[in-house]
Amino acid sequence: MTPRPEQVRETEYLRFVVEPKIEGNRTVTILVRNRKDDFLLGVIKWYGPWRQYTFYPTEQSALFNYKCLREIAEVCLARTMGQREQARLRRAKGAQL
Repeated sequence: MTPRPEQVRETEYLRFVVEPKIEGNRTVTILVRNRKDDFLLGVIKWYGPWRQYTFYPTEQSALFNYKCLREIAEVCLARTMGQREQARLRRAKGAQL
């Protein structure tokens, strides 16, 4: 059975949906959709060189107002902080072995 996507957050204009995690991956991909028509605006995913979650807009969705950008940035920041905390806990656990 295929796991269902998990809705992370819904704002006035946006819906953030976590894609089911791929086995072996430490990070997740979050779809950013328009609440009105469920149009895919882009994805939030881990960008290794910067060691943080970043937003990748689709070509058709190149226009965002400050409110939407702030909401996207808040999700990126929250996920990045969570990922860093998980990495810190993994390192601490590895040091105890």
